[in-house]
Amino acid sequence: MHKNRQLLGALLAAAVAAAGCTGTKGDSGPAGAAGASGPVGPTGPTGPTGPAGTNTGVVSGTLTYLAPTSLPASGVLVTATPGGATATSSATGAYSLTLPIGVYSLAFTGAGYTAATVTGVSVTAGGTVAMDKVLVHASPLVVTLAPFAGAVGFGQTVTFPAPVTTGYCATAGACTYAWTLQSGPTAATVSNAAVASPTFTTATLAAVAAANLATDPAAKVLGLRIPHRPGFTGITKEQTLAMTWNWKLVVTDVATGVQGQAVLAVAPATTAQASTYVPVGVPVYWHDPAPTATAYDFVATTGKPAGSTATVQQGASADPYFVPDVGGTYAITNGTTTSITVTARTYVGVTRDCGACHAPGGPGETKLNDKLNSWNNSAHGNYNYFNLGDLSAYVAPGTDPVPPNSHTLFANGVNGVAAGTHYGPSCIECHTVGYGAPGAKGFSDVAAADAWTFPTTYSAATFAAVPANLQNLAGIQCENCHGPINQSATSVSHGGLAGAPKAEWATEVCAKCHDEPPYHDRYALYSQSKHSGSFPEAGTTSTYLTDEAIVELRGTSASHCGRCHAAQGFGTYADQQQAGNPGTIARPAGLLPAAATCTPVPQPNGDLDPNCPCTPASGATTCTGDPAFYAYLSGLGLNRASVQPQTCQACHDPHTTTLRISGNTGPLANGWQMNGAGNGAICMVCHNTRNGARGDFIASASIGAPHAPVQADLYFGQNAYFMGAGGMLSKHAAVTNTCAGCHMEQHPASVNPTGGATNHTFKADGTICAGCHAAGVGLDALQGQFLVSVGNLEGAMATALTNAVTILGAPSYNVNVEHLADPQPAAINQAMTVAPTAVGVTTFHGQPYLLLKFAAPVTDPFGTTTTTLASKIAGVRLGATTTAAFAATGIVAKSAWNYCLTGAAGADPAANVIHNPSFVFQVLSNTSTQLLGACSGSPVVCTGL
Repeated sequence: MHKNRQLLGALLAAAVAAAGCTGTKGDSGPAGAAGASGPVGPTGPTGPTGPAGTNTGVVSGTLTYLAPTSLPASGVLVTATPGGATATSSATGAYSLTLPIGVYSLAFTGAGYTAATVTGVSVTAGGTVAMDKVLVHASPLVVTLAPFAGAVGFGQTVTFPAPVTTGYCATAGACTYAWTLQSGPTAATVSNAAVASPTFTTATLAAVAAANLATDPAAKVLGLRIPHRPGFTGITKEQTLAMTWNWKLVVTDVATGVQGQAVLAVAPATTAQASTYVPVGVPVYWHDPAPTATAYDFVATTGKPAGSTATVQQGASADPYFVPDVGGTYAITNGTTTSITVTARTYVGVTRDCGACHAPGGPGETKLNDKLNSWNNSAHGNYNYFNLGDLSAYVAPGTDPVPPNSHTLFANGVNGVAAGTHYGPSCIECHTVGYGAPGAKGFSDVAAADAWTFPTTYSAATFAAVPANLQNLAGIQCENCHGPINQSATSVSHGGLAGAPKAEWATEVCAKCHDEPPYHDRYALYSQSKHSGSFPEAGTTSTYLTDEAIVELRGTSASHCGRCHAAQGFGTYADQQQAGNPGTIARPAGLLPAAATCTPVPQPNGDLDPNCPCTPASGATTCTGDPAFYAYLSGLGLNRASVQPQTCQACHDPHTTTLRISGNTGPLANGWQMNGAGNGAICMVCHNTRNGARGDFIASASIGAPHAPVQADLYFGQNAYFMGAGGMLSKHAAVTNTCAGCHMEQHPASVNPTGGATNHTFKADGTICAGCHAAGVGLDALQGQFLVSVGNLEGAMATALTNAVTILGAPSYNVNVEHLADPQPAAINQAMTVAPTAVGVTTFHGQPYLLLKFAAPVTDPFGTTTTTLASKIAGVRLGATTTAAFAATGIVAKSAWNYCLTGAAGADPAANVIHNPSFVFQVLSNTSTQLLGACSGSPVVCTGL
């Protein structure tokens, strides 16, 4: 039926078309459904097989090293991680590794090369990674140089040891040699720097010292002190290092360029104590600044003990030396007389034996019979001192002077409870007796005989396991400072040899140990201080400070200057001053003066005649000497041969290891005292005017001039004129330990002590202010204003002088002109008509001098053209008369005292203001006011000048 309908529609349409109908075309019908798919055709032929896939790559390269040119690195093992695949470089340095794809680290290892690693090496499929590497060659060319056995000496020619080489230098003639100086106290050369074993001549001790003076001392042999008089030269451990020449040898294999190197130390000296009692095996260095012979040598037949083969080295110089090889007495002659005598001994560890005499109740001298207990309670003798402080009750009088529960620093060190973790073998050189003295039976000798070595681990029982004979030499004992005793000290002759151990005042005794940075640098610091400057180094002649203390120049007045200008004098004076007597060194009880009149015999060098120790009055031929007191002072050490400056022992008692004076000063020579001064108390004992009290209500027949170290007076705010009755204590009295608080515990920028040490240069400057005050606080303004105030005072003194001598408006006066120099010529009068523009003050031999300063040069009566004339205060006279313009106790004399007291006359005039700024400025202001107010009216009338 459906098909019939379709056919009928078609016929009708055809009929309509045939009949010519033109009607509108109808819409298209919907698309018909898709027809069915045809059948699948047959499979085509198989194509060719493609290339095989890959999962690996290659790492390859060339290994080289520089020695000094690029050379192949053969035999190097290359290991890849992960996986562990390896390859070895060929003779050309080439290597290759095939590795699965991934990221690797390559390790390069081989004999003679420093191991190296490269990370992050990416291996891609089928790729090749180029990885060349320059290795560091750890040369198999090893160079060994046998060290010198000990010190080689000064001025000695030595042959360098032939180097022993391994590795590339196996063939004769295959190596070259190059010696170069790395460091040393002087410039130096070898005989031939290109040979294996050249020779080298060390410099003399004098040359080493001269080089030290010519360069930065901190970079050379800091503190090397050759005495300016005949005496012994001490050498510290730090100095031995600084005066060692260090030579570097580079050995080069000619064929490959491989190099090896080694360093040879050439030390001319070993540590030596400047003393007449020395250990066997340690050099003795001697200096004579003016030898009278061409050679020093041992005195014939009696100059050295039997069996000794010692010889004097550098005998033709001013610095001979020798090494005592057996115990006994050595005497060296300078050709005419015996120049030195030295006693060499061996050690025994005698501290317990010393207690037989030198403990309370012993038969020793009164001042000496408590030395052992003092030592046992000290930082030297008992480590527990550091933890318990004053141990006076810890070691009770009458008990064993070395209790079994006390420990030396050595004992606590090896037991593991001392000085933190740095205690080791290098420490015991100073913590034992006689270490490093070959043949002297000290700690190192006995340790070697006992086969004892420093422990590798510490425990509470370590010291107990040390052999008993070695324990006997442990700790810092009497012999460390006084020298070896040789046998039991219970013998009254101290070992059967002439003379007991002497008191040692030279700072080199302490420097043996206290000159070893980073923990001990006291001596290096002290050597930069003015306390040590009075003992000049080689090449200098200034001995002012110690010369003031010796009887040869000062006679018995050395009892005045010697109390502070010499260590020996201060050691005696400190006891006296603390007992309440601040005067000069006192004559011992029972020592009667020698009142006989004598005629001095002139000495060739200008010294006093020791048999008539005084200077005759002008025009006199005889004088009354005092040889008994002279001899006593000389016996203290206040003589040219023995005097020492302000050394360690001046301030520190070596037996107690504490300051001789601390806390309260006791009565001072300036008429005052300070309580609660702490460690600064000892400074004040010398750093005061030493002329008794001065002031407006203290009568004085003569004003004079204050002694130069005026710091304590300023600190107290005392001893000035025009200041009324009251003192003006410095606000810096609030600083703990007063003087020491600033000058030792604070470190200026120019001083850098190691190990937290106290500042033994004693230097202070504006950079320390920030230690207590805010950052940026300094001294510039104080010092600048001080100079202004001083200028005002000088102008006021010039106005007072001009007013005092004015006649009809034109100055006219006489000046008794003096030259302030030694020898001092007699003063000469000079008439003056020119007013000074300023008047300053200075001191000379303890007397104040006015310095009249002029705008234009004048010619003085000595024929010198100058702008300054010097005169005593009484030497300025009115008109052409002999009437003094200024009274001996008047305003000008008091002004001169104040001028000097405030520090205006010093080498660094502004240095003292900081000790008490308020007081100093008030003194200067009040003094100017007094001078300007003393003259008034028209015509001018002056009162009280």
